[in-house]
Amino acid sequence: MNFPIKVSLPIASIVAIFILYVFYDIHSQLETNIKQSANKKILRETNKIYKEIDYEINSLKMNLSLMSMFNNDIINDNKTKSNKISFFLKSIPFAKEIVLIPYNNPDNYTIISKESTYTDKNNINSIMLKKDDIINKGMLVTGFYYNKNNELMIDMYANVRDVNTNKSLATIILRSSLKRLQDQLSSKLLEFDAISILDLNNNNFIYKSTKAKKININNFLKSHDNIFETKEKTNPFIISSVDYKKDNLNIRVSLITAKHRHYKELNQILQENIFKLILIVIILTIVLYLIVKRILNPLRVLTVELKEKSYKLDHNIVKKENSSMDEVQLLDHYFNIFIQLIENKNKQLRDFNSTLQKKIYEEVKKNNEKQKYLMHQSRLAQMGEMLSMIAHQWRQPLAAISSTTNSLLLKSM
Repeated sequence: MNFPIKVSLPIASIVAIFILYVFYDIHSQLETNIKQSANKKILRETNKIYKEIDYEINSLKMNLSLMSMFNNDIINDNKTKSNKISFFLKSIPFAKEIVLIPYNNPDNYTIISKESTYTDKNNINSIMLKKDDIINKGMLVTGFYYNKNNELMIDMYANVRDVNTNKSLATIILRSSLKRLQDQLSSKLLEFDAISILDLNNNNFIYKSTKAKKININNFLKSHDNIFETKEKTNPFIISSVDYKKDNLNIRVSLITAKHRHYKELNQILQENIFKLILIVIILTIVLYLIVKRILNPLRVLTVELKEKSYKLDHNIVKKENSSMDEVQLLDHYFNIFIQLIENKNKQLRDFNSTLQKKIYEEVKKNNEKQKYLMHQSRLAQMGEMLSMIAHQWRQPLAAISSTTNSLLLKSM
């Protein structure tokens, strides 16, 4: 009898394949969720930079709006003007310089600085060329740049109006350091491979920093809003970008990270899941094999009994079993043989019954004939006995006559 492995292993394999399919489906969904989570994380970090820029600009705009209302007398009084500007400069943490340029006398501009910041005449003239634009918009952000200390700076222009007449009096310029933003960008390099802030108006980098030599920073020029994947040779990277379009600023904040780092958690889960999957399949196969083996034991017993009974019924009809047969096929083989033997025996029994009925009929017929013959003999015997009795009855008077005759004869003699 074959060891019960030909059925148990296929069943275990089918169940294992089903488990693999279910696991793969769950794994794919998990992979998608983790990728979405990783993408949300990098977008969240990009949005933090976006919000920091927005917070810095809105904070400076709010402070600048407080400085944009002057009295005409103060504009003409240099000492009072300087004191007021100095007060505002001290109240703004990262402000480096405030410049006030009167429209009626541009040469009489005032510069109050926390550091020795130089503003040349040409710069003043270029600002005066923007006078109408500043008056119309009320406030103007000119963009980002670096000072001589390599600090990221931003200039904001505002139109100064008379508090009484609302007449445009001057342009006030707030030059502020974005050190907090710069520090935040530097700290992001601990987590990401590169960071950039791109001016979309002229495709110039306001800020760019990378810690990986293999990253081409020009990939940021090709990036677009949201997340996309790029490659440097054979190294895949993920770029997350958010566009900032306010006032006259049109910039793009981008973070770049290696794909294997971006999906680090996913790779760990994939490795853990593969190990778990292999372990589950091995354990499941062994368990199913043992279960099926236990289930097949009664089949083995039944097969042996059928084989033995088949041999007892007829040694000639039992066919030699095939070594390639599994437990179920062997059971089917001997079951068919046993059924065939039973059918043969039933046929023999039917034939025997048919012959027996004929013999019984003939014997009954013979018996009836014998009974008739015996009845005839009995009647003859009875007739013979009756005749014998009649003869006896006839012989008695004859004997008496003969005796009397003999007696008379003797007496006569």
